[in-house]
Amino acid sequence: MSSTGTRLSKTRDALNDLDVAGLGYDSRGWLTALAALKAIAGNTSNDVSFVACLLAKAFLLQRYSVTTFDVAEKAQGAQGLDIDIMTRDGQRIVAQVKTTTPYKPHDFGAQQWHTIKRDFQKLESHKVTISISSLLARYPKNARPRNALSQ
Repeated sequence: MSSTGTRLSKTRDALNDLDVAGLGYDSRGWLTALAALKAIAGNTSNDVSFVACLLAKAFLLQRYSVTTFDVAEKAQGAQGLDIDIMTRDGQRIVAQVKTTTPYKPHDFGAQQWHTIKRDFQKLESHKVTISISSLLARYPKNARPRNALSQ
């Protein structure tokens, strides 16, 4: 998490130092500035996914009788289940953590829905005792997705 904090600090500093008004319509200047920000930020999607896995871990440890487990054991973006653990009494819990930002203002795009459905099918293919299906998206309460996972 310290590397994420360092990248955020460097991004803040780069944005504070950026003279947006001075760039005007200078395409090379904009490319240089944006490329520098991209280089500093790195793959923030992996950071978001990792922190979401930490939240999932906290939920599972609080809600179920599981032994502690290391969410960093599997690299973010690697193939396989994000969480595959056993409770103390031998029940299996599997999970895929999704941090997808909706493509449309109030819905996921077609490819996003395809990926989400595929992940749910992957989860259903495992023999599990406890099933937790949750799709968390960044929506205000009055703007939930219009699609359903069953579509």
